[in-house]
Parts: sequence; structure tokens; C-alpha cells
Amino acid sequence: MNVRILAHGCGMISGIENTIEGMRRVIEQGAHGIECDVQLTKDGEPVLHHDRTTERMTGRRRRVSQTNYKDLRELRVLGRYPIPHLNEALEFLSDWKEGSLFMDFHNSSLALAEAVAKATARYALEERAYPLTVYDERRFLLHTKDVNPKMRLALMPEYPWAILKRAREVQANQVCVGWDRIWYNRYLFKAASTLVNLSSIIKEARQQGFVISAGVANRPEDIRWAAAQGVQGIWTDDAALCRKILEG
Repeated sequence: MNVRILAHGCGMISGIENTIEGMRRVIEQGAHGIECDVQLTKDGEPVLHHDRTTERMTGRRRRVSQTNYKDLRELRVLGRYPIPHLNEALEFLSDWKEGSLFMDFHNSSLALAEAVAKATARYALEERAYPLTVYDERRFLLHTKDVNPKMRLALMPEYPWAILKRAREVQANQVCVGWDRIWYNRYLFKAASTLVNLSSIIKEARQQGFVISAGVANRPEDIRWAAAQGVQGIWTDDAALCRKILEG
């Protein structure tokens, strides 16, 4: 089955999400693409981090948006790994020639959009590095293209019946469909997908040139369900499990 494995949060199951080491590990597990969370420090540097504070990952409470980069750099994820600058992730991608990177905005602002666009241009990675937002925050996504017209965009349209309309509106290249971490949203999304015939929507979207991925799928039944819809990629926290199911 020719479906790409996309590691959510650099492979959340590893416990070292949003680190360069986490990126290395998910590639070893079979990932073809990686999503990382990006936000700005107090002094305007884009870094990889999900939470508003560093407490969960480092044991020391610092609010990312209120901490200068040099001070944030002294902290260690799980006591070992530094919080990376976006430039480090893009350097990593430069060496990983067949991979792709999705940069999910986690303090959406025009300043962050500009920083992401300029960093991507600096490394000439517009073909493989995608800024990513939900539809409601599309103005930040679109701003990256205002800053750097070569940018290719990744959109989370949120609702299965809105995929084509929203993808066309944003002129997205990658469309990431699915559910969030609230457990019951997975069931709601699947139910809605049955009603609107998601597989036919995905087929039409692919015919129109959109690249469609789905998730986050962490259970065998969810991985199989996503693959059965005809997607080109599956988002997962567990790249090794996803590979096992897809190859099984």
C-alpha cells in the first residue's frame, strides 16, 4: 500500500516530541514526513515547542512567548535534548532529501508566519516544508505566501464536507483531514465522513491535484480506516505501528 507515514509532533509516542532526536527516531521507524509545532520566543525566534510553557517537557516552567531564545536554549527536554530553533529542523530536512516537514503554528501571528516564510526561503525548501494551520487561522497561513510567494500551504479544513471548498479557497497543496485529541471527535468525524461519502470527496480532491492525508490515527482500526478512504498519507503518533499495519 503506497501511503506515506506522517509523524505527528515528531512522533509523540517517543516522549521527545519536537526535538531533532525525535525526528531521527521517527525516520528510523519509517516516517516519510514530520509535523512539528512552531512558536515565537520573546525576542522573535521561531522554535519547536507545543505547549505555551516548557513545564511538561523540561520540568521548568517558562512561558515560551515571554522567554528569550538564549534562555530557552538552556532548558532540556527530558533532561537531555535542547528545544530546537526552526533553522535546525530545516537543516535536518535539507539532509533528509526524501522527507517533508509540516510547521504547525502554535501562537498564530503574522510575525510567526513571516518568520516561517523567511526561514523556509533561506533554505530553499518551499517544495518540502509546509506551514500548517486550521481553516479559521488561514490568514496567518496565507501571509506566509505574501512574504514568500513560493510557499506551498498545508490546511486542516476540520469538517469532511468542507474539504474541497476550503482547500480551493486557500489554494492549499496539502490537505490534512481528521480529528483532534478529544476522543469522541474521532467518532463524530467518522460518522460525518460516512454521511458525506468521504472517500468520494478524497478521490475528487486528488483528481484536482490536492494531496490528502488523514489522522491522527494511533489504533490499528483507525489506521486501516484512514487508508481505506484513499488518502496519500496517514498522521500518527506511532510511526512504527502505522508502518506495521500498512505493510501487514
